[in-house]
Amino acid sequence: MDSRRLLDALVGVYVSLVVVTASALLQWNVIAPTFSVGKAVVIGLAIAAVVAGAAGTVDDLAERMASIPTVVVIVGVPLLSVPYIFATDPGSTAEFVATIGGIAVLPGIGVLLQASSVRNRRLCETATEIVVVTVEDTENNTELTVTDIGLQVTQSVSVWGESVGMWDESVSVWDLRDKLTGYRLTDDEIIVAREQWYLPARRFKREAISDEDALIEGLEQFLPRLDTYGRVERTPRRQ
Repeated sequence: MDSRRLLDALVGVYVSLVVVTASALLQWNVIAPTFSVGKAVVIGLAIAAVVAGAAGTVDDLAERMASIPTVVVIVGVPLLSVPYIFATDPGSTAEFVATIGGIAVLPGIGVLLQASSVRNRRLCETATEIVVVTVEDTENNTELTVTDIGLQVTQSVSVWGESVGMWDESVSVWDLRDKLTGYRLTDDEIIVAREQWYLPARRFKREAISDEDALIEGLEQFLPRLDTYGRVERTPRRQ
């Protein structure tokens, strides 16, 4: 199964778990009056298949999944089942159903991770390489690629941020893509700052970079050079 089909399947599993458990807990007529595990499994598989098929028709599904509102919904909805676990009798069918509802958060997290993987793969496939260098460390060589879209570290892409005028304005402000805002040189490292406050800056040992001058020249096309306090010392050449 390729990565995109896996994403579709995970979306189907997630939706089916949420719908089946919600219908039982809220006494919907589809399942609740004659609830049985066997019936729930059959209906769940049918829902999963239909939803997975529908998800496969959405070309930008991975991009849509990578947003703050989507994360809140996907993680938050299954957690609504948790109070039912404590409100029902231990060992009862209702407790079992509520527990399964809470477990739906796992395929939900899988959806988010797989969406990120698919999106990164697409970015790598569409990006135009400008500079490619390697960074040697004690375990392996990590490849760094400056592209027209962003900085690619192996198979992960961090895009040029909107704050430096290189970001697609059509993308929602809720987008969760890793965005870069500038770079800084120290005696030992090249530090690439990221826009998101919760992500640490990327750091690369200067002595470990195969062609430091080429990497800096590539970064200077898209990112401003920053001083120790984050102030712009040199604006990017492509603005």
